[in-house]
Order: sequence, then structure tokens, then C-alpha cells
Amino acid sequence: MSEIFENNLVFSIAVFFSTIGFVIYHFFNEGQRERLINGSVKQINLQRLSGVFLFGIAPAMLLVILNSGDEISIATGTITKKLFVPFGILSLILVPVNFINAKTKGNLLMYPQIRTEHWNLSLLILSALSWIAYLFAYEFLFRGLLLSSSLNIMGIWPAIILNIGIYSLVHIPKGAKEAFWSILLGFIICLLVVRTGSFWIAFFIHVVLALSNEWFSLRSHPEIQFKMSK
Repeated sequence: MSEIFENNLVFSIAVFFSTIGFVIYHFFNEGQRERLINGSVKQINLQRLSGVFLFGIAPAMLLVILNSGDEISIATGTITKKLFVPFGILSLILVPVNFINAKTKGNLLMYPQIRTEHWNLSLLILSALSWIAYLFAYEFLFRGLLLSSSLNIMGIWPAIILNIGIYSLVHIPKGAKEAFWSILLGFIICLLVVRTGSFWIAFFIHVVLALSNEWFSLRSHPEIQFKMSK
């Protein structure tokens, strides 16, 4: 396949799954806000696994079927030392922000997503693993396939604006605060991915953001108890 055709194919797949795919994801998990407020272990993990399939497995399989599997490694990039400094700096900012925000009423209404009253170490690990799997697929689609293919087609700034636009729209079901916050965070993450040439920094940052928020929210929630033992 020609390079232009490859870029257009990956871009089309990325746009499809980040828009239509998200609509399917949202309505498959219909009543998402209610589920987040009353989410059981099974509900939330099923929701995250549906995201793994729609945002990660499905687009990757489609690329392989269409003989464009090599684009997967091109889109994701590699883990290099130059990722560590920006990752460390941003983590030092985001973790304290999450610590402060975790105690707010709005945050505790949504997080932790699993609303069982009794947490233990096993559930903590299970939730973390499902978060990591979901965020890997999520960033693979947004800052892997979508950003890399749009960069090749339209250049840096249009590609970043497109990415931020779709990224912020998919946060609307979680409320205005997360939707507007995702604009700033999406801009920073896109710049870092462009500079490093790797989606991995987006994935690492998103994992730190999600897990620190969950753990701080778990610690702050008045109706949830955590015990290390079973």
C-alpha cells in the first residue's frame, strides 16, 4: 500500500472508533452515570473491558486484517529515557492535585467507580488492572492511532486540535468539570506525545492520574472501608 493510502486508512479507522466506537461504548453501558454512582465490581469491570475491545482490540484487529499491522508499532512508538523527565514532572503536579480534589463532593459522587462498601487488597489490584487495560486501549486509540495518523495528514496543530476536540467530547458523560479539564490535559499530553514520538507517555500519565484519583477517593469516601486482608 502507498504511504498516503496507509495514513488515510489508519486515520479513518481511528476516527471511526473514537467517535462511532465511543457511541457504541456509551450506549452499551447505557445509564453510565447511574452505574458510576451505584457501580458493582462486575458492572464496572465489564464497562472497562468493553472499552478495551472497542478502543484497542477491534481497531488493531482491523488494521491487521487490512494488512496494515505495521502501523500499530509506528503509532505507539517506543519507551525511551526521554519519557522519564516530562512524566516525572507532570506526575508531581497531577498527584497533589488529585489528592486535593479527591475530597470534593463532586469527585466522591463519581469515584471510586466501584461502589462496594468493603474494599480489600484483591479488589484494589483487580480494579487497578482493569483500569490499566482500559487506559492502554484508550490511549492506543487517541494518542496512538488517531494522533499519529492525523499528524501525517494535516500537520501538528490541526492534528492536536482534532484530538483535543474528540477527547473532550467523550468526557461529556462524566460532567462539565472533566470535559473542560480534559481540554487542558489533552493539549499537554498531545504536545508530549508529539515531542517524544511515543504514545507511552500518554499512557503512563493517564494511569498515574486514574489510579491516584481512585486511591485518594477510596481513602476519602465516608461510606467505603478498605482493609488489606480479605
